[in-house]
Amino acid sequence: VSHTERRFTSKTSTRCSKVPAIGFQPAPKITFIHDESKHLPIAHTCANELQLFVNETTMADDDAFHYCFLVALMNGALFSTI
Repeated sequence: VSHTERRFTSKTSTRCSKVPAIGFQPAPKITFIHDESKHLPIAHTCANELQLFVNETTMADDDAFHYCFLVALMNGALFSTI
């Protein structure tokens, strides 16, 4: 994962590109959800949570997972509608 992708991940899940001086409340977390019908990650910015869907498509092909992840990150400006 590149520096740019890490920055987008932080900004997508918390709406902050840098860690605040007092830290995050609540602490950021990543949740893995097993669901065959969904592929794109979902950000819950109020809870500082990023949900990643684990299924046969994303687990069988690293490129498919990477593509879905990048699509979600690049569309994060839509504020939690991915």
